Amino acid sequence: MAVIRRSAPIALVLALLASALGTSGSAQAADHGTMSGTVQHPSGDPTSVQISIRHASGQLVRTLRPQADGRWSVVIAPGTYRVRFDPASGDRSTLPQHWGGTTPADLVVRAGDAITGIDARLEEAGRVTVNVAPDPEASDPVQVRLVRVDDGAEVPTGLVSRRLRPGGSHVFDQLPAGTYRAHVDPLPAYLDALEDILRLSAPGYLWRDADGRPDLTVTAGGRTAIRVSAPQLSGTPSFPSVYLRERHRDGVFTLSTGTPPAGTSVVSRQWFAGRDGLLPLAGQDGTSFTAPPALRGQDLTVRLLLRDRAGRESALWSNAVPVMDVVESAGTVTLTPVVADSLVQAELSGTWPQVSHYLYRLFVDGRLIESNGYAEFRVPREAVGRTLTIEVAADAQRVRHVARASAVVRPASRRVVSRPSIRDARVESTPHLSNAWEIWNPVPDLNYITPDFRFQRQWYLDGKPIATPRKLSWRYGGRRLHARVTLTQAGYRTVTVDTQPVTVQLGRIYSQVRPDLNTLMVSVGDTVRASKGTWSVRPRSVRYQWYADKKPIKDASTSRLKVTKKLAGKRIRLKVTAGHPGYRSATRWSDTLRVNPWYPGQR
Repeated sequence: MAVIRRSAPIALVLALLASALGTSGSAQAADHGTMSGTVQHPSGDPTSVQISIRHASGQLVRTLRPQADGRWSVVIAPGTYRVRFDPASGDRSTLPQHWGGTTPADLVVRAGDAITGIDARLEEAGRVTVNVAPDPEASDPVQVRLVRVDDGAEVPTGLVSRRLRPGGSHVFDQLPAGTYRAHVDPLPAYLDALEDILRLSAPGYLWRDADGRPDLTVTAGGRTAIRVSAPQLSGTPSFPSVYLRERHRDGVFTLSTGTPPAGTSVVSRQWFAGRDGLLPLAGQDGTSFTAPPALRGQDLTVRLLLRDRAGRESALWSNAVPVMDVVESAGTVTLTPVVADSLVQAELSGTWPQVSHYLYRLFVDGRLIESNGYAEFRVPREAVGRTLTIEVAADAQRVRHVARASAVVRPASRRVVSRPSIRDARVESTPHLSNAWEIWNPVPDLNYITPDFRFQRQWYLDGKPIATPRKLSWRYGGRRLHARVTLTQAGYRTVTVDTQPVTVQLGRIYSQVRPDLNTLMVSVGDTVRASKGTWSVRPRSVRYQWYADKKPIKDASTSRLKVTKKLAGKRIRLKVTAGHPGYRSATRWSDTLRVNPWYPGQR
């Protein structure tokens, strides 16, 4: 397993996130983390590998592909994730892989994390080809099951071939390296129902090699072929998976069939119903049938008329399914609060038949949306204001007990748990909102932003609305600034929250070039002139003050200074103070000059 390394997010990741999320990118980047790693593919080209990132609950969050050098990286919200690497669609020669090995490993991402080392090396898959020996005397199909062997014990894999005829073959691919065994189950042709076929789970016989060994060794990238024989069984040629069912418990029955044996065609499908005997239903020759109330309590089945290449015909019957007599149940259904984008559960009470399975169906304004067996549904966000109904059905002794409950879908609420704050509110800066996403409960999922989602900001200066400020000019200095954040989404009530007002900080003027004096030597009687210097912002006001030996000179507050006898031998310099509305005043000193101590007329 690769080693995870955590570090602070790098500048490049922050920049990418900022560009992806617009004006709020900087705030969101700080609240996300990054995951990165490398992928190696047996072909040397990793770009065909799809990287899937899911929540630990199984919900898909992101998909991406590595670069040509195998590197990949993604910015992601805090949470617990699992990462899977899948070869290209249709590539049966390479095994998919979870990060962490056979058992997916959890990756905990926190705000500001940069998790590296999520690496994967995809391996070539093994393959076993099963060939059924040609036999002119055998006509019945066989089924081959592949199981793994772990410390001598067989472990079911769910790897089962289709029905194989003599001379046929089946390929088991995408096999992890390991030891396997092949069980060959004869399938009598007269079996007509899927559940009867599944009863052949006991081994028919075990394939063995020429030395009598039953184990198959599959290596990464290995290709193995075995040969099995098909025992001869008499009976009627049939389809695999001929199955009749009532999928949604709504009185609609469907017939499913697999591919017929080579050379066999379906002449007709005839539906039958009855209690003690079966009678044909006139005009019914399709794969779907809606049972009328008159057939309630009867059994329903389908007869397939088959014809082979020689023109011989045979009949194949599906399994029999009862048409339930529907009654209103003595039990009752109670719904938990029906709120958009949340889970609603159907709670049963009263008298219900003792059955192992209940079917729950979800309707919105009478239209079937979903059905399941675990009494829980997520309420669609677009169903606000519409009528939601959950119907419960329990089948017992050819009677279907039905009860239902309805409610109007209410919009969901988002609660404001804190206020966003404003940062960089100063002259010559662009203000930003911090914590603009985490203030809501529940927090909007950035990975599932839909077209009906709107996140709006309105800025206010001294209580009056203004356009979004890109850069605060000097006119903002010292004034009060706040923002109003509004979140709207279908299925949710609109929520608005204001930031705390902040005072826009004054800008800062700084000197680029100090004041320049017009001379390097000065004597009594001279006039010293000075420039105001160069400033980052052109000053609106400039104040001058001359100093002699660190003390201000009285009445010397212009850019010129007449040197008097009192200044002989002293050190003089000039302080310039620059000011501008919206900025703090700044000062800068000139160079220091020493006045010649000797002057004409001195004794």
